[in-house]
This record gives sequence, structure tokens and C-alpha cells, in this order.
Amino acid sequence: MTTRRSIYLLVAVVIFSSLQSPSQADDNASRNVLKSWLTEASTKAEVVPTLTAMPFEYRTTNAKKQCEGTFKDSKALAGWWKCFKKAEDYLLTDFQNGGEVEPPSPAGSPPKSLARLAKRIKTHATWAQGNVTGDGMTSHFMFLTTDTGQIAALLVDFDFF
Repeated sequence: MTTRRSIYLLVAVVIFSSLQSPSQADDNASRNVLKSWLTEASTKAEVVPTLTAMPFEYRTTNAKKQCEGTFKDSKALAGWWKCFKKAEDYLLTDFQNGGEVEPPSPAGSPPKSLARLAKRIKTHATWAQGNVTGDGMTSHFMFLTTDTGQIAALLVDFDFF
């Protein structure tokens, strides 16, 4: 009887661990999409990154709301981009100076502030999370990646230290 329980426990552990790996791989792939988006944003600042889906939504937890909204066409997206690259210059500079998109720490549920923002977004895609630590701040991201590998929504919470 004890051997049978051990076998069932072993089978359960194997099944559970096999279910975890694809999720982790998907999170890494999504963070790579965000990394590519931020790389292009910080090095080719004159145009919106090609990995930006339309419509696109941008939200922050900042008290002063800048550049936020839903952008449904190329003209609106271009206007947002001009605002974003000016308002978030420090984020782009930190990323360009060696920032990396890391998994959230601690792993798990997103910060409540970002989760509240995510509830407002109606686009159907896959949510992922990532952090970028720069010079004096950490940027916490929740972002939607589409099946085509584009970012449809970007939610940002900044922590200054």
C-alpha cells in the first residue's frame, strides 16, 4: 500500500512539473517580446516600435497621468509615441544603458495596482510580467502579448529607491 501511494505521489509530481514548464517558457518568451520592444523603443526613438499592436493601450499607476489611453489608428499611436518618449525618457535611457527585463520578484500575482488597471482592458491576449531595474528606479510591467508576438497593452508601475 505504501509503495502504491509513493507511485501516485511521484506521478502527480511529474505531471505538475510538466505543466509548469510551458508556462515558464511562455513567460520567458513574453519577456523577450518586451525586451525587443524596449530595445527598439530606446534605440530607434523616432518611430513606434514595430512590435506595437493596434489598438494599443498604455496605462501607469502614476498620480500624474501622461500619455495614457487607447490608441486605435496610426495617427493616434504616433501622437502617443511622441508623448511617451518624452515622458518616459528615463525608462528608455535606463534600458539602453544595460537594463534587463527580469521576472517579477517575488514571482506570482502582479502588484494590485497593475491588476486593477488590467481589469479595464478588454483586449484578449496573454498577460505577462517583467521588471526593469535602472538607476534609482524599478519599472514593473504587465503587458499583453498577441498571438503574432506584438504588445497590445503596456501597464507600468514605477518604484523609486
